[in-house]
Amino acid sequence: MLNLRHSLFLLLLSLFVAASISGSIERSGNIVSIDYDVPRRGPLCVSVDETDSLKFVWEEWHNLHVMPDEDAYAECDFVEATMLAEASPNPTGYVVTTNSASSMFFSCSKICSSNGHKVRVCVGGFRDDENGCSVAKECTPDRMYDLRRRIKETESGGSSILPRRYNQSGAVCRPKNGDGYRIWSGIDTPKSCEEKCEADASKCGAWEFENHNGDNRECELHEKSVISVEETKAMGKCQITEDDVLGYKCCWILQEIIDALEVANDEVLNDVAKNTTGTLDQVEVANDE
Repeated sequence: MLNLRHSLFLLLLSLFVAASISGSIERSGNIVSIDYDVPRRGPLCVSVDETDSLKFVWEEWHNLHVMPDEDAYAECDFVEATMLAEASPNPTGYVVTTNSASSMFFSCSKICSSNGHKVRVCVGGFRDDENGCSVAKECTPDRMYDLRRRIKETESGGSSILPRRYNQSGAVCRPKNGDGYRIWSGIDTPKSCEEKCEADASKCGAWEFENHNGDNRECELHEKSVISVEETKAMGKCQITEDDVLGYKCCWILQEIIDALEVANDEVLNDVAKNTTGTLDQVEVANDE
C-alpha cells in the first residue's frame, strides 16, 4: 500500500512539474519569453529563429550571464562571462537580441553548479531539424523547446514560414498620406489585400484597406522600412464593419515590426535603468566619503 501511494505521489509530482514547465517558454511574434526561474531546477534548451529576440523574465534573485562558449557553459566557468543583469527579481524582463552564432548560452552564477541553472539557445534552421538543443545531453526531452517557425514541405522539397500575423494598428497607415508603394482600387477585399502583402513579404510591412468616404475598395501596401507604428496609432482606431467591406477603414501592421519596436523600447529602458543605477551608486560612494 505504501509503495502504491509513493508511486501515485511521484506521478502527481511529475505531472505538476511538467505543467509548470509547459508555460515557461512562450512566443509572441518575434519575441520568445523565457521564465528564468524554471532552470533553477535544471537546464532548458530552446530553439528559435534568427529574427527572434529573447526576453528573460524572473521573480527570484537570479543574475543573468551570457557565457563565452559551450565549454564555459558546461563547466559553469564565469571568468570570461558577461553579466547582463545583476541578482534581483526582474518581472519586466531583460531582452537579448539573437546573433549570427548557431548557439547562445546563458546562466546564473549563483546556482549554475549546484542546480544547473542554465539555458542553451539554438538559433536558426527548420522546425524539428536536429541541432545543438535537440541532442544536448543536459536537457531532458520535457525541457527542450522548438519554437522555430520555418517548416519543410516534404512533398515539394521546398520550405515555408508559418503565416505572418498582422495587428490592427490605426484607421490609416502613416507616417504620411499616400506613402504606400502599391495601390489598387475597386477590386479588393480585406482578405485579398492581406494576401497581396503576403505575396510581397520581403518588402511589405503593412496593408491598408478602405471602403470609406469615397475610397472604393482601396488596397494600399506599405514598406517595412517606411511604416510608422506610433504615427499610425495616432490616427485613431480601425473601423471594421460586420461584412468586413462596407465602411471599412484600417491599417494592419506586421506583428514583427511592432515587436521590434517593443524590443527597442525595452533596450532603451534597460540602458536608462543601468545609467540610473550607476549614478545612484556614485552618489552613495560620494556620500560615504
